[in-house]
Amino acid sequence: MTVPFHQHSIEANLALLQQATEFLENLPEPLYCIVEAPAFTSFIGAHLRHVLDHYDSILSGIESGFVDYHTRERDPLTETRPDRALERIRSIQMKLQLAAEDLNPQGAPLSLRISVEDPRATIPTSAERELYFTLSHTLHHFAMIAMIARHHGHQIPDCFGVAPSTLAHRNDLSRKAAQQRQANQ
Repeated sequence: MTVPFHQHSIEANLALLQQATEFLENLPEPLYCIVEAPAFTSFIGAHLRHVLDHYDSILSGIESGFVDYHTRERDPLTETRPDRALERIRSIQMKLQLAAEDLNPQGAPLSLRISVEDPRATIPTSAERELYFTLSHTLHHFAMIAMIARHHGHQIPDCFGVAPSTLAHRNDLSRKAAQQRQANQ
């Protein structure tokens, strides 16, 4: 059975948000705000706030027809309080689930703001394309979050911050290595 593109993009984003929830539930709170320059000039809370701001931007854009990643809330509480981040994640998850019911693959076109200096500078886009952008953007920041957490000795799942295609490639390499070992016995 073929899954509609918009359903796949929403399910993939929901899965990443669930990873964030599980990560936060197991993260010692002091690690959420630690900055360790020069290795890292940012911290877990800042990366997560940035990601959640992008989700708010795409959800607002789907509703209004205008996606603006430049004008974001930048909520300081999300950067410093994991409980606030968890609240926002749950809210975004609910909104994404509602969007899944309303989106159709040929949905209304969106405009994407492309300039910080000129808010009228836009290009056409779609909810589908922006949901996949958000997915990729989130993975990128989760990879940085994973590096910061591991740097501080926090154990996280090997799949956190890793693209599905990379996970599939790793699984394929492992399968081939196991087959080779079996053939050599």
